[in-house]
Amino acid sequence: MQPPGALPHEAPDAAADFFELSRDMLCVFDAHGRFISVNPAWTQFLGYTETELLGKHLHELVHPEDRDKTSIEARRLSLDARSQDFQNRCHAKDGSYHCLDWNARLADSGMIYARASDVTEQLRSAQQLRAMNAELQRRAAELERSNADLSQFAYVAAHDLSEPLRTVASFAQLLERRYRSELDERADRYISHIVCGAERMRVLIDDLLEYSSILKEEPDLQIIDAGTILGEAWASLRLTVLERGGELTAAELPQLVADPGHARLLFHHLLSNSLKFCEQAKPVIEVRAARESGAWLLSVTDNGIGIDVRHADRVFGVFERLHASDAYEGTGIGLAVCKRLVERHGGKIWAEPAEGGGTRVSFTLPDLLEARRTPAGVLK
Repeated sequence: MQPPGALPHEAPDAAADFFELSRDMLCVFDAHGRFISVNPAWTQFLGYTETELLGKHLHELVHPEDRDKTSIEARRLSLDARSQDFQNRCHAKDGSYHCLDWNARLADSGMIYARASDVTEQLRSAQQLRAMNAELQRRAAELERSNADLSQFAYVAAHDLSEPLRTVASFAQLLERRYRSELDERADRYISHIVCGAERMRVLIDDLLEYSSILKEEPDLQIIDAGTILGEAWASLRLTVLERGGELTAAELPQLVADPGHARLLFHHLLSNSLKFCEQAKPVIEVRAARESGAWLLSVTDNGIGIDVRHADRVFGVFERLHASDAYEGTGIGLAVCKRLVERHGGKIWAEPAEGGGTRVSFTLPDLLEARRTPAGVLK
């Protein structure tokens, strides 16, 4: 019978198998730091045979710059007889250096048992990843500066153009009123073109200023009631609604954390777009909201002319128009403003054909509040 605590008789064989088959580089040093036993993994990773390593001092393999650090770790190990973890670079047989991750323990006999893993590739990959991240951060900062400069340029240019344009528009309107009956039909047509062009340029500059101001200003986040904001945006379109006889159906809408002015402008452009691109006798717009994955999904659906899925992304570009300017009024900035407003609030926006015809524009906003809703209703 074996004494209590004794290992089974096959344990030495199992330990020997582990030593031989381990993918880690296992070794034993004497009290002076010389190899007295190594496993075959040393050949796999560093190319040395057992014969070449036995009797060799570890410092003969260590990179000169890492020898002092390795000596310090050895002294620590000898002082407290506990295991030490450290890294150093060791010389391979082919002349290259490999970074090894060490764990060493001092035995009562004075011998040192150690395990080493080759972490060269992991460290190289980590270094490359850090370099890539640094480059991405540099490019992101450069792009942010470029966008800020472009936004400032657009704002200043649009602002400076507005004053001379007002002068041109004013005098063109004076010419039209004063000389309409005194000039021939061709002159009247020319003056009319000048007036229309100046008015269109005024609207374009105003929209560009609006878009640039969104890029410059940080959102003033507040708790807002989406139903109230929607009603205010609908009221701002009252004249168009009365002319077209439009109807807005609003489902239960949540409270959100957003800039009130930005939210009002977002709904204004979406509703205006739905009214503009509707050839039905009565435009019908439906606004719905649903909570999903920690965000609110809101949609504005109309019964208008619809949208081709091939152009669904284009409509959010600045100055992008899918129709001629004489077919539908506008500058092509409205949906670009919507995209910028939503993105400044941490959401995304997209357009798609609605079932049964028309267009559905959907957007998400992060849900920073508990679900709180306002009653459903119909605004006419």
